[in-house]
Amino acid sequence: MAAAEVHDDVKRRLRKTLGGGMRQVGILCAAALVALHENVANLDTNHKRAKILAEGLNQIKEIVETNILSIICSNLV
Repeated sequence: MAAAEVHDDVKRRLRKTLGGGMRQVGILCAAALVALHENVANLDTNHKRAKILAEGLNQIKEIVETNILSIICSNLV
């Protein structure tokens, strides 16, 4: 990126596009490592629960296409 013919704004935009603007990448990586190390054992159970949930949601007559689900539980311990 040291080419003289490439303007600074082009270099800056490319750097940001490729992730050079992320200053907290270590925090994101730490969260990913914890997820991989501590949640892999639960994947089978989580997939089974997600399938049961999806089958129940498919009973709803309205068509909704999304992969985001928000559940509010007020009686959790």
